[in-house]
Amino acid sequence: MSELPPVSRDGWRTVGISSAAVFMVSMEITVISLAFPEIRDQFSETSESALSWIFSAYNIGVASLLLIGGWLSERYGHKRIFLTGVSIFLLGSVAAGFAVSSEMLIGARIVQATGGALQAPSGLALVLAAAPPARHQMAIGIWGAAGALAAAAGPTIGALLVDGFGWRAVCLINIPVIGLALVLGRRWLPETPPSPGTDAVDLISVPLAGVGVGALVLGIVQGETWGWSSAAVIGSFVVGLVLMTAFVVRSSRHSAPLFDLGLYRLRRSLRFANSQRSRGEAACARSCSVQPPASDTRSRRFARRLHQFRSCSSGCRSSTLVLKDAGAVNVNVNVNVNVNV
Repeated sequence: MSELPPVSRDGWRTVGISSAAVFMVSMEITVISLAFPEIRDQFSETSESALSWIFSAYNIGVASLLLIGGWLSERYGHKRIFLTGVSIFLLGSVAAGFAVSSEMLIGARIVQATGGALQAPSGLALVLAAAPPARHQMAIGIWGAAGALAAAAGPTIGALLVDGFGWRAVCLINIPVIGLALVLGRRWLPETPPSPGTDAVDLISVPLAGVGVGALVLGIVQGETWGWSSAAVIGSFVVGLVLMTAFVVRSSRHSAPLFDLGLYRLRRSLRFANSQRSRGEAACARSCSVQPPASDTRSRRFARRLHQFRSCSSGCRSSTLVLKDAGAVNVNVNVNVNVNV
């Protein structure tokens, strides 16, 4: 049996930088839940329904912009879009950490979401380019495990940060990690030219996909607050379904679709990616089931924050992104649903 080709040192550097970035972006989905009581106290003049957009804005932004991020990555080069996304995410983290109003915090979360959606597909493309074809599944596994680890470790890290430094720490913790990834990325990531043929991509599908996914996720995350039978939620689902149907139809007929539906035939890669997602969700569930110890007030407070996280998010959803030149790969976008604190 022949040995698999090795991954070069530059390849491992690329995998490490991309995995560190996706870890921080994925952690921001869950870690903010632990800080919600302190954020609510900080901005007590703002209603809880308005504060819920701290979660919703990030989740909707990431989910709705992923496909567009993949297209931009192919059009302008993976390294360029990855570093752009990381820079935007860093800027959003700084703004969120120093937010002086709830409106500023929600706006900063939108900026974070934009950066996260740009770096995820481009980072995955860089990982696949850095590894030999025979090592692609290993590279995908490491990159995907980083996101899964963030889902599992996020509640614990968030509880420690909030308990020790306050709610702003869950945003400011991104600065050293993402800053280092940005510096090392500029130095070590390989230059990647734009993919040929991207000028002919169906541009009408760009708003169809972005607004369609955003409308569907909006209905999901706001269903509990607005009421599942309310006109706003039903309207969001209707708009989302109509736009996504139009998107699928155009993708099946256009000569250069934004999303190649034929990639769904690559079942092996999808099964592998889904297994990584399932492991992450199981780990996340286990991490939220810590029982408060009988003694030690500080430990009880720490465990109570973990239980607050469990009550803040009643479920997860996933959005699938398939890169045209990377095969079928499932990019986890865990969406906090039904935020009730």
